Amino acid sequence: IFRNQARFEEMEILVWGPGKPKRGTPPTNRLGWKKRLEIKRQIKRTFPNAVVRFSEDADISQATKWLDDKLARQAAQALGADCIIILEMSRGSDLEVDKFVENYSWFRGKSYILLPERYVNSGGLVDVVLDKLPPGHVIGYTQQEFDDCAVAKEKAIHIVTQVAMKLFTNRFA
Repeated sequence: IFRNQARFEEMEILVWGPGKPKRGTPPTNRLGWKKRLEIKRQIKRTFPNAVVRFSEDADISQATKWLDDKLARQAAQALGADCIIILEMSRGSDLEVDKFVENYSWFRGKSYILLPERYVNSGGLVDVVLDKLPPGHVIGYTQQEFDDCAVAKEKAIHIVTQVAMKLFTNRFA
């Protein structure tokens, strides 16, 4: 019953990942952009009162345009969000994760990283950054899950459900 009520929670969700393709954009980033659009659509469909944005959306980019530095604009946008879902498939999202996880403790609790399963607990350098996130904030996916839209329809929805439940129950604490 709480889960159903939490679906109607008002919240701000940012979805980061590959940007809108331009001429010469690698096919992987084109697929990432399409997946990012699908994540946004699925969240909006499931959580009707959520405001779901990309950093490049006109309203949010206009609100932070006074900041000269692009990373400062991204940080300001992230600060105002209840949840940041990062589809880590591009150099830009890699940089955001590296910079913000390392430098902003407030960012760690609201960010959720979706990345290929092979990078989760890989023992490599990526773990130096990702290990700073709370348990459950790094979510791996297989190529099959990516292709079948499970990343958007299941994993992203699960993330936002957890955030909505937390916001909902905090109102009664």
